[in-house]
Order: sequence, then C-alpha cells, then structure tokens
Amino acid sequence: MIRLLKYDWKRNSTTVLGALVVLIIAQIAIMVMGFMWGWLPAAMLGLGIMAYSSVGVLMVVLVVKTFDYNIKSYQRRLLPLHSIWSILSPLLMGCLGVLCLGAVVLLHLWMYFNLLGLHDSSLAFHTVFDNWDYLKALIMLVWNFIFLMLTIFFATAVSRTTSSRAGVWIGILTFLVLHSIIGWVSQKLFGDGYWSQSGSINEEGVFFQLGPVGQSWGDAILEVIVSILLLYATAYLIERKVAA
Repeated sequence: MIRLLKYDWKRNSTTVLGALVVLIIAQIAIMVMGFMWGWLPAAMLGLGIMAYSSVGVLMVVLVVKTFDYNIKSYQRRLLPLHSIWSILSPLLMGCLGVLCLGAVVLLHLWMYFNLLGLHDSSLAFHTVFDNWDYLKALIMLVWNFIFLMLTIFFATAVSRTTSSRAGVWIGILTFLVLHSIIGWVSQKLFGDGYWSQSGSINEEGVFFQLGPVGQSWGDAILEVIVSILLLYATAYLIERKVAA
C-alpha cells in the first residue's frame, strides 16, 4: 500500500507542487493588490475562494487519472496485490491533499477575520456552530471527497468494462444514475441530509452560512454502507471485467 502510494505521489508530485506554488502566489497577489487598490474584502475573499476551488478541481482530476492509470496499467496488474489497493492508494493520496487544502482554507479565513480585522459592512461571515465544529466541517469535507471519489471510481471501472468508444458515455451515465438513486433514497429516508449551506450577495455584502441540520446519523450510515458496496464492486470489476 505504502509503495503504491509512493509511486502515485511521484507521478503527480510535480503537478501538485506546481499548483500549490501557483495558489500561494495567487493568494498573495490578491491580498497585496486588494489592499493597494482598496478592493472590498468581499471581492478579495471571492477571488480567493475561486483559486481554492480551482485547486480542488485539479485534485479531483489527478486522483481520477491516477486511478484510471492504475487499473489499465499492465505492470500494476502483475503485482501480487488485491485490486482494492489500486483504489485505496489514489484515494488516500487525494484525501491527504484535500485535508491539507482544507486546513489552509480555514487558516486563511482565520487570518482574514482575526489578524487582518476584516469585519465591516462589506463582508459578513456567519456560522451556526462554534470553533470545535470547524474541525467537524473539515472532517466532513474529507468524507464528502471520499464518497465522491468512490462513485467516480465505480463509474470509471464500469466504463472500462468495454473497449468501445461508448465506454466514456456509459461511465458518465452510471455516475449520474448512481447519484440520482442515492439522492432519492436519502431524501426519502432522511429528508434534506446532513449539511445545509446557503449564501447571498447583495448591496450590503456577502453572507455565508453553513451548519449541521437534519438526521445526520441515518444519512451518514447510508453513505458508509454505499461506500463499502462501491469499494468492493469496483474491486470486483477491476479483477474480473475491466477490458485490457
């Protein structure tokens, strides 16, 4: 497992480190230009969130590409390891990246609202939980990433069960149908789910709210069960069905 993770990291380290450098430069540039030119804190925060979102999307793409490479690689398939490790290795790499990125985001927000004192009418940041729940929000971010990746991995494995050009569209359809079914079941059983977030932009500024609502335990248990099923179903497809 550790060896596979090391190989996956070596393949993606240049891209990841390059993206982090660009992200740091972009965030510094946003803050410097914002203070020099008198930008509203809302504008500075909005640009910063866009930069973080771009890196997050890049992380998802890298993890999916790594997984796709692993299940197609002839050398990987010769290793005396269960196919489940080809799933867990890129997944762990992505979790570490998302965890670090989420921690940086929270640290950046703390700097905005404490060290820089950006508390005025142009920006209001409201939370419905205390400081301890910031850690729970970070954990939930990682879990949502894991759940998303497992559904994408399953759809990718399904698409690789055929060597025809329609495989990509089969994978996309599988992903959409899977999420539709999970969402429908969750809605029927537990209502609106675990996390609720809302935001608005008006002439007074930017307002953002995030907090736990609904029946969290039932929804979480459902996602854990589905994740385990997806993990073993994906491993089965890799072992038995994936086209070389």
